[in-house]
Amino acid sequence: MNTREIIIEKAMVLFIQRGYDQVSLDVIAKEVGIKKPSLYYYFKSKEEIFTEVVLYFFKEGNAWMKSFYNPSVSFKEALAELFSGFKYAMAEIQKLPFDEEKGKYGYYFLLFDAMKQLPDMRRKISDAYTDDIIQVKKALNVAISKGEIRDGIDITALTYMVTAIIEGIFFLDTMIPEEQFVDKIDMIYDFIWNAIKA
Repeated sequence: MNTREIIIEKAMVLFIQRGYDQVSLDVIAKEVGIKKPSLYYYFKSKEEIFTEVVLYFFKEGNAWMKSFYNPSVSFKEALAELFSGFKYAMAEIQKLPFDEEKGKYGYYFLLFDAMKQLPDMRRKISDAYTDDIIQVKKALNVAISKGEIRDGIDITALTYMVTAIIEGIFFLDTMIPEEQFVDKIDMIYDFIWNAIKA
């Protein structure tokens, strides 16, 4: 891992734990183990570091969703892979140190901070979610053309349902951590697949 990546990783934890307003360049530099002027070699400002931190989540999620649309595999396999990806993502999030007050998914606070602090971030976040919706819809259209899912399904409604479930699983796991949603992923997958298969 290079210094730039270390700065992003350390800053991510700080922003998740404390929020944008409570993290200074001095605090980031101290956490990284460098002097504050050295940060300017890699980033122009705290806002630029914060932007990179927020975009990191979307780059990972976007790559995950892009892999969902793969015409060479069956929709059932793609959907199963998507849902197994939840388990991996939840395990990765568990590795992040978190502030008890904000909970283990403090990145929701990070996103809301980003929309508040950085004027163009709402558009970037919106574009990332819109791209997810496009990937799901493409995959569903291919599945219908191959006869994998039953005729008569409203593709637009199903697209939004699948996309909402993706975000909803993480959000519910945030709000009700004692429910252990990671243990419910297979059940949710089975329900969706049985409801739509041809």
